[in-house]
Amino acid sequence: MLPAATPLRQTAAEAKSRYVFLHVPHGAILSDWTPPTEGTDSHQQEDPEKMTRYARLNAYHVSVVAYLLDKLRPTPDGDGSLLDHSLVLYGSPMSNSNEHNHGPLPVILAGGAAGRYSWNKHIRNPEHTPMNNIFLTMAHRERLDMDAFGDSTGAMDL
Repeated sequence: MLPAATPLRQTAAEAKSRYVFLHVPHGAILSDWTPPTEGTDSHQQEDPEKMTRYARLNAYHVSVVAYLLDKLRPTPDGDGSLLDHSLVLYGSPMSNSNEHNHGPLPVILAGGAAGRYSWNKHIRNPEHTPMNNIFLTMAHRERLDMDAFGDSTGAMDL
């Protein structure tokens, strides 16, 4: 059910950090990521039928992320689970791809990243907060000394 992921790098700090990145460009159709009956319809031109199909596609993608989290949660890994020791980010750099609108951007962060995050909260950022602020924050939590990441304006209080 899950698409293939590409290992990017592995580092040794106090504990190993595992990095896996998956990018699905422009709502691309991947056999295990997009039901063949859905298509992409990301540029729906305000057509209600295309908007409905696109909403179903997005709901399906979120269900695949939920499936992944449900598999990580019970899988033992050291003193916890794979979910305890992972950080999963799901989101998109477009909130309305029909208008190429970059905000607001709903993003899901799940997992504990070996104790670097604790969740059960909803965060609403100020309007026009760059998505790169999340990436800068993640870099800081990984102990990477960075002042900026792309168009970031600062780290977030997660």
